[in-house]
Amino acid sequence: MSTTMESGEWEDADSDGESVHKASGVERLKRRHDNTKDRSELCKAFDIDMKYDPNQSMEEQHAKVIALFIAKLYEEKNLCDVILKVGKDELPAHKFVLSAHSPKLFKLFVDKHEGTDVELFLNKATIEGVAATLCFIYTHKIVVSIATVDSLLSASKELGFQEIIQMCQRFLLTDRTLTIFEQLDVAQKHNLDDVTKNLNQHINEHFLETVYSLYSMGFLNCSFSQLCELLSRDDIHVISEIDVFYAAFAWLNAKRSERMMHAVDVMKCIRFMLMSPEEIATHVETTHVLKIPEIKAMVYQAVRYHALLNTGSSLASVVKVPHQRKWIPASKKNIQIRDNSVIFGGSSKKPTTNKKDKGQQELSE
Repeated sequence: MSTTMESGEWEDADSDGESVHKASGVERLKRRHDNTKDRSELCKAFDIDMKYDPNQSMEEQHAKVIALFIAKLYEEKNLCDVILKVGKDELPAHKFVLSAHSPKLFKLFVDKHEGTDVELFLNKATIEGVAATLCFIYTHKIVVSIATVDSLLSASKELGFQEIIQMCQRFLLTDRTLTIFEQLDVAQKHNLDDVTKNLNQHINEHFLETVYSLYSMGFLNCSFSQLCELLSRDDIHVISEIDVFYAAFAWLNAKRSERMMHAVDVMKCIRFMLMSPEEIATHVETTHVLKIPEIKAMVYQAVRYHALLNTGSSLASVVKVPHQRKWIPASKKNIQIRDNSVIFGGSSKKPTTNKKDKGQQELSE
């Protein structure tokens, strides 16, 4: 069995090795005072502002001095042996500091550039992003926000700073200042597969809240490609296909003059055959998109299918019916989310009634 002793304690051990006596309290305090004095003189020599903390151990104080010294090197650009080049801008740094935060750079420096000064050209990062990542690895100070997350990810992925990447991932999953579609945009741009999967699962399972809530401006402002990808999913949780139709219709109407050119492609994502004839007559045929011949033909095919089905025709069996969505029960909570939505004009009437409600009147204009 071995015994671990603090520095200086071995001097007090009995010569026969049978026992170890710790230095007296006075001696320990004297040694700590001497070490603190040495560190204070070191900080003074390098002009490092460090306040003595009696609660910190010798190891903690030593680590703090080293960290402050490294930050001082970065601040004054001393002993730099690597230059990070972003366009015409240059940022000096130290290989050993970069290596401590990036296995990728450590391998590069050891394999190809050990003992030599290096210039690294960064093609994907911005100068702001690189400067912010360097500030973090030298000072542990960083701001992850709407304004910085994209540039931080670009720089960190190119330099291999996994710790910053993980911070950005946590930000994308927890921040509420970005809409979920903006979060998804950033995650997909930087190939953050786990974040993308998590966000998509949330959208699927909370489709009504995502699309119908008072915060649905994120949905209404999503891109055409995002919309079509979302509305084509089998896994979105909806009460009925009418939910998907109204989501598509609301997106078109949000910027009608710009988006009607996409109307046919958007409506191709709607599975009209999954609607009942009553739903089609009440909610679809009353809207202006039926004036477009291609969309009118889609709806006609759905009505024809139901006619064949209701008459028992064998022709119904050869019709290719779209996959079902993930149906959820029309619970009081789910109905309330839909009925109080901005898409339905805040109407208290259910969209499944035969009478036009306020929301339908607005959408039909």
